[in-house]
Amino acid sequence: MMKKGWILLGLMMVVMSLSAQVPLHNEQDSITLVQADFHWQDLGKGAQVGVAQVQLFGRPEVISIVRYPMRRWRTQMVHAPREASSTTDSLALRAKAIMAVNGSYFNMRTFDPVTFFCVNHRIVGNQHPSTIKRSTGVVATRGRQLEFMRYDSLQTEFYRRHYKDAIQCGPLLLLDGVEQVFDEVSFNTVNHPRTVIGTTPEGECLMVVVDGRLKGQAEGATMWELAAIARWLGMTNALNLDGGGSSTLWTREQGTVNYPCDNKQFDHQGLRRVPNIIVVR
Repeated sequence: MMKKGWILLGLMMVVMSLSAQVPLHNEQDSITLVQADFHWQDLGKGAQVGVAQVQLFGRPEVISIVRYPMRRWRTQMVHAPREASSTTDSLALRAKAIMAVNGSYFNMRTFDPVTFFCVNHRIVGNQHPSTIKRSTGVVATRGRQLEFMRYDSLQTEFYRRHYKDAIQCGPLLLLDGVEQVFDEVSFNTVNHPRTVIGTTPEGECLMVVVDGRLKGQAEGATMWELAAIARWLGMTNALNLDGGGSSTLWTREQGTVNYPCDNKQFDHQGLRRVPNIIVVR
C-alpha cells in the first residue's frame, strides 16, 4: 500500500510539473482575441493589416497582423548581410515590397545569418551551433505557396533544389494543426516581443508581431502563449521568427505597423538593423 502511495505521489508531481511548464490558457483569452477590433485596413487583392490592443494572459498586449491570400501574392526572402543590412522598413522599400516582416536569427556583430537560409535556390546561410535547439522549423516558398516543415540538417540540398527560398528559424509552433513541444528554457518561458509567420487551411498567410518590453503597454508573450495566439487566429502551421528588438511588421501604406522596442519607447521608431526579411509583392 505504501509503495502504491509513493507511485501515486510521484505521478501527481509529474502532472504538476507539466502543468507548470505548459500553462493552461483561459478560454476567455481566446474569445478576447477573436472578438478584438483590429481596425482592419485593405491593402488590395484580399490583403489586410490590423492592430489591436488587448488584455491577454492577465497583461496588456499589442498584436499586429498582416494577412493575405497566398494565391494572389508572391512571398519571397530577402538576404542583405553585413554592410547591406538595414532596418526592416528600409530593406522592404529597397525590395519594392508591399508587406514585410523581419526574418531569422543573425550574428549581431557581423550581420550574417546563423540559420540555414536559401535564396533563389542558392544557400546563403547555414546553421550555427548556438541556434540548434531553438531553430526547429523551416518555411519555404513553392510558387506562391508557403510550406512548413521540421528542419533536418541532412536535407539542406533537398530544400535548395525543391524550394526557391527557404529559411530556418523556430521553434516551430504548429505543424498540420499539431502544437509542437518546446524546451523549458528562458528563451521560451520569458515574455518577449515575438514574430510569427503561419498559414490557414483557407490558403491565407498571416504575419504577426506581439510587441513586448514596454511595461504597462505591450508586455510580450511566452512561446506557449505565442502558439496559442497562432492557433486562435486560425493558423494550422506557424513558425516563430526572430523576436526581441528585431520584431517588426511593415506595409508600404502604413509604414511600421507595430511598436519595435529597441528604443524602449512606445512608438514606431525603435527598429533594429537586420540582415534578412520576408517580403510580399
